[in-house]
Amino acid sequence: MLLIGPALLRRLARRAEAAWPQEICGLLVGEQAEEQRRVREVVPLVNRASSSDAFSAAPIDVLEAEERARCSGLAVVGVFHSHPGGCASPSPADARAAANGYGHHYSWLILPVRFGSASPPRAWTLDRSGLRFTPESLRRPLGSAKK
Repeated sequence: MLLIGPALLRRLARRAEAAWPQEICGLLVGEQAEEQRRVREVVPLVNRASSSDAFSAAPIDVLEAEERARCSGLAVVGVFHSHPGGCASPSPADARAAANGYGHHYSWLILPVRFGSASPPRAWTLDRSGLRFTPESLRRPLGSAKK
């Protein structure tokens, strides 16, 4: 289960809408316990792919974000990216990245954006084989306000 507050989701939606028709990407930072990942902050990364159907972050940017999270007592718990075509399901490019080992232990949050307008995101995780995405429950943390 991925827990992320409405303010963080709104921030991601605004960022994805502003970048449309390009994809955005970044990391979800927070805490992980058993089957639950709680997002405390989002770390936008530059999409080096400059594409509407792929994302790629510089490895050094990812390593630096992981180190900052660790120093704060947190961890990277997921990745986020937008799909400018409006689909909230993993794409073939996502499947290729997963097959190459990227984000194997993370939640994948996909923000669909169609014609510059974001729709509700969906969360995914990889099955035990690391080759197939399965839906992950996306929830608001207890105590977060509905806005």
